[in-house]
Amino acid sequence: MISHGDGGTQDRRDALRVVRFARREGDAARAGGRVAAVNLATGRGRVEYDPASGAGPTDPAAAIVDAVVRAGYSAAIDDGEAADEAGITSEAAAEVALWRRRAVFGAVLGLPVVVLGMTWMSVVSGWVQLVPATIVQAVLGGAFIRGAWRGLRARRVDMDTPVAMGTLAAFG
Repeated sequence: MISHGDGGTQDRRDALRVVRFARREGDAARAGGRVAAVNLATGRGRVEYDPASGAGPTDPAAAIVDAVVRAGYSAAIDDGEAADEAGITSEAAAEVALWRRRAVFGAVLGLPVVVLGMTWMSVVSGWVQLVPATIVQAVLGGAFIRGAWRGLRARRVDMDTPVAMGTLAAFG
């Protein structure tokens, strides 16, 4: 089985695009790739294949992974990682922890910007606010900007695009 999951799958249409691409793309199609499941809660899709299809490449799993990567996503052969009681893998738990740290970081640096903007109106205040705002934009907004750029290269628009546009417009 092949699992797809880069944290970038935003909606059902996006996930289905990945598995459709894997099904029809060259060697992956000859390997008999077909969809078994797409789970948006975990951000993972699963593509099963028939290793005995005969017409496929010598390594059908690698062909399907390659097709998903060419679609603009990351993919890996499923290592069978076990999920906890809530169905969350350690990879998903690490991502939740990362975004929690980013939220705290943004709040700590964003609060002075808001307080200065509401209380001290001067040219100097604007320059003082620019420093933490730039750090927040680079660290927190950078993830969305990179996601939007990946989406544009793959000719798709997902939720990273409007978030990146909004943060860049607000920053500018």
